[in-house]
Amino acid sequence: MDNLDEMELKLLRKMNQEKDAEITSLKEENERLRGKVEAYEPIVAAVESHLQRAMQILKGGKDE
Repeated sequence: MDNLDEMELKLLRKMNQEKDAEITSLKEENERLRGKVEAYEPIVAAVESHLQRAMQILKGGKDE
């Protein structure tokens, strides 16, 4: 193996390590954001429910 092949191999290994680090970072960020989204889901559901009731009232329906 000549010097160029060795340099290419080292460069590819470094790039692979950087890629793996970025993937790990993105997976961690995804999990962090998933926990935030899940925390807001009940709030969104409650707001949607209230909006649906308000729309029924505005359309002349009964408030149950």
